[in-house]
Amino acid sequence: MPFLPDVTVVVPTFNRPRFLAALLEYFSTRPVTFKIIVSDGSSPEVQEQNRQTAGKYPGIVDYRASRYGPDFGSAIERIGKDIKAITTEFAVFCADDDLLMPEGVQAAVEFLRGHPDFVAAHGNYFGASRPNPDTLNLAVTYASQPLDMGRPLQRLLALCTRYQSIFYAGQRTPDLIGSFPAGAVTAAHFLELSHAFVLVCRGKLMTLPIPYFIRNEHLGSHPQYDHNPMYFVIKSGQEYLEELLRFRDDLSRALTEFKDDGTDWRQIIDLGYFVFLARCLDPVNFRVNLMTKGVISQAELDELTRRSSVSNEIPVPVEALTPHLKPVALHGWPALY
Repeated sequence: MPFLPDVTVVVPTFNRPRFLAALLEYFSTRPVTFKIIVSDGSSPEVQEQNRQTAGKYPGIVDYRASRYGPDFGSAIERIGKDIKAITTEFAVFCADDDLLMPEGVQAAVEFLRGHPDFVAAHGNYFGASRPNPDTLNLAVTYASQPLDMGRPLQRLLALCTRYQSIFYAGQRTPDLIGSFPAGAVTAAHFLELSHAFVLVCRGKLMTLPIPYFIRNEHLGSHPQYDHNPMYFVIKSGQEYLEELLRFRDDLSRALTEFKDDGTDWRQIIDLGYFVFLARCLDPVNFRVNLMTKGVISQAELDELTRRSSVSNEIPVPVEALTPHLKPVALHGWPALY
């Protein structure tokens, strides 16, 4: 089995030993493999299970367990500490209940090697669900366009106009660590955006025309309140505004440390976030207003409009995904709820 010595996959996990076992077994069956760091914040009983599972893959899995309980730090703090153990040139995250395709990672890394102005690369994402024991549904989840524009503001507006998470893209290790949330923000909504905003401001993102990731669309995997700003405001407008200001300050600080050249990072962050919010309302009018105010040019407006109208349909045959699903079928993946 070819080993990619310059790639590390980081797998955060919390009290889901069956998912972790399925994922590690899946990785062991693929034509290529890499070093894996398991960042485990589970209860002591589950940590023991996971430790035994990780022990089946000596030399491949670096198992790291943190003490369990509210007095021992947040999951973000735990993962932020564990990623500092990465020694490889490239790194990528993978949730314990999803499937990251090693062949996709290999293609992303090969692309990044040849394109130093790109900080991340990934491919197409699919959602898998099992409505009953005999049925497996697959659907395109993300089919984004490359964010390859020259200016950070252009890339951020394009990302937020047609938003998708880029947390699982293959990245150079300094960019993965540098874009990982490390400030005071705690809400999942802003944590996800923190990584994406910083990453695309640091450099370009490539989307390759390949299968890259299969997401397990089980119930409870996408809590509305944590990830949707509208539910956030409805529950607690005061908390939302406080988190928004922390989000803005944390990102501005991180980007100034990365590139202190007089760029008004707060303005860029504000514009990106308001486009993100506007997509739920009327993003076309908002982009036109940005153009008339002189923030973006007519050409940039035309490019954003083109990118936001791209179809999600991509020609990837189901047969291409079947080898990735067979190794985990015995574990009941994806989960049936």
